[in-house]
Amino acid sequence: MSFSITFTSSPIVVPEPPEDPGMGAWLEFRGMVRGLESGRSIGGLRYEIYHAMAERQLRRIHEEIAAQHPVRGVLFIHREGLVRVGETAVYVGVASAHRGEGIRYLETLMNRLKQDVPIWKAEVLADCGSRAADASGSNGVSARQSACSNPQPAMQVSDAVRIIREKTPLTESVDTPLSRCAGRTLRETVIAPHDLPRTARATMDGFAVRADEDRHDWRVARTAQTDDAGVTDLAPDEAVRVSTGTALLCRHPVRVLPVECVRRDGDTLSCGKIPELRHVHSRGADAREGETLIEPGPPLSPGGVALLASLGKASARTTRPLSILHYTTGDEILAPGETAKAGFIFDSNGPLIAALLGSLGETVRQAHLRENYDAALATVRADIAKHTPDLLLVSGGAGPGAGDFTEKLLRDLGYDIAIRGGVNVRPGKPLIFGSCNGGVAFGLPGNPLSHWAAFHTFVIPAIARLRGESELVREIRATLAGAPDDLADARPTNHPALLFWENGEPRVQLYPWSASGNVRALAGANAMVRIAPDSPAPRPGDTVTALVFPTFCNPL
Repeated sequence: MSFSITFTSSPIVVPEPPEDPGMGAWLEFRGMVRGLESGRSIGGLRYEIYHAMAERQLRRIHEEIAAQHPVRGVLFIHREGLVRVGETAVYVGVASAHRGEGIRYLETLMNRLKQDVPIWKAEVLADCGSRAADASGSNGVSARQSACSNPQPAMQVSDAVRIIREKTPLTESVDTPLSRCAGRTLRETVIAPHDLPRTARATMDGFAVRADEDRHDWRVARTAQTDDAGVTDLAPDEAVRVSTGTALLCRHPVRVLPVECVRRDGDTLSCGKIPELRHVHSRGADAREGETLIEPGPPLSPGGVALLASLGKASARTTRPLSILHYTTGDEILAPGETAKAGFIFDSNGPLIAALLGSLGETVRQAHLRENYDAALATVRADIAKHTPDLLLVSGGAGPGAGDFTEKLLRDLGYDIAIRGGVNVRPGKPLIFGSCNGGVAFGLPGNPLSHWAAFHTFVIPAIARLRGESELVREIRATLAGAPDDLADARPTNHPALLFWENGEPRVQLYPWSASGNVRALAGANAMVRIAPDSPAPRPGDTVTALVFPTFCNPL
């Protein structure tokens, strides 16, 4: 008994019935998009399918139904993407020995399809009065660009980010030893307690002499040690042997003659050509007392740590490391390293999140939740009791499917849901966001490309707010070197991209992707380019804005 499953973005072509001598009936079901949705006229529907889980669920359902209503074969085809009014969204052909068995099988399958399979209407497309069946509208643009493809109003990215920032609290600061300060967000203003340097110092090994005397020979009076009082006074004909860092406390100007520029004969020193540089680090050359050295906000660099150490500070006030919990979901998920099985997929979201957070200097506790709600809720509650999270991430289950429980999970954990149902962007439309007890939580789309885009668009602003940092994204104007053919869409689109330099100028290459499960497009990405909705698709040579996040390898 065969069960064939096909997901396609192309119009469904009705197949011929199979040649099967034992077949007594061939039943066909065609589910077409009608012109009404919830009582209003529409132009079409946009479907999204979680392929691996949908196929696994369908095969499991088929086995359960066929055990009660045996059939000889089933052909299942479902459209994804834009399906216009009058077009077929789902086709099922059932071959059975007897008509009654086929009818009962088909009826049960269609009822289970609505309840248990992650295939959903992602968008309702507005009715613009056009029912063009070909790929072009009346103005010659592609169907994806035509007015009929405009989605119903949804939350805009800017509104979602604003809500996330408003509802994400600032975590408390802690006193952190300098050895652990690098990469942590500074939460204090660092003021120069005195002139930097406090005294003038030699920047070379050599001989200190007066700079206000026109001489070429001197008497070597002594050698100054770096740990003594330094050079406090010089007679016009005196030279003092100094090392790099020796304090120069003279009331008159001093210069240091490097050892390689002089000749010494006993206690006599001579220099034919006086160097232009004085080789002296003057008092207050770096900063004056009371001057602001570092503002709070940015993560401390190794150089910033060195500056704090030079002030004699052994610690600094920084944001503490965040407490982060992350859960992957789905019964079809296998851990990397496990044996591959038909209908299962390997988890890429767990390693992706760990790597993204690691690039931000954060660590994460991770676990997997099976599709048993009560068990999932108990697991997360137990983890929260041990480690109250500043940030809780749930991968998958953020869509409207019957098996998606992330929103309910977060509500039952006490989170006040501020964003639900998705944001007007692709990939990464499904999004849930809530806040509770000084922390925030996200329900992220399960497909890896959507996951990647949603993390950079929505989660990073929350992390910046938790840590007290300013905006973490840089915008770079670059010339488009190459792009896929089909870029236009009714939603803002985030494209993974490679930002590089050619002949001293920034250039960007967009990676193609056909579905939000595409992981390959992420492998070389070090930037993201956002294409505005319903705008002319950019072409090679155009100037675009590349968004560069701290999680990307530095392309500059």
